[in-house]
Amino acid sequence: MSVGHLMKISRGASGVAASSWVDLGGATETFAVDSPESMFVLTTGALYRVTACGDVNEIARTNYDALYPSSMAIDASGVITIGMRQFIARWIPTEGSYRQEWLTKSDCTLMVRDKFECKCRGGS
Repeated sequence: MSVGHLMKISRGASGVAASSWVDLGGATETFAVDSPESMFVLTTGALYRVTACGDVNEIARTNYDALYPSSMAIDASGVITIGMRQFIARWIPTEGSYRQEWLTKSDCTLMVRDKFECKCRGGS
């Protein structure tokens, strides 16, 4: 099961209320604010840019599975860095798109899937 919504929180005469605002189609893993008007959100299936108006733009389909993405940062040049178990994924802006790059330990020469976890194998 992977369900995710962004919630809108508002304060009114009757107090604070939360309501579903944007359906992301998958559970949120992590996010980072890009500007006062937008943020990037990583779900179980995709990386999105969401604007303050509620517009959702898919940046890329993802499948980080059991890598447990837990942090995201955006640098001044727009590079999105996502921290996970044993790995870091970077989404680098290119002309009208993004290119994914993986960072691993220096002795990791091959990433393999084993029982829903990624492990490093090899190295010399």
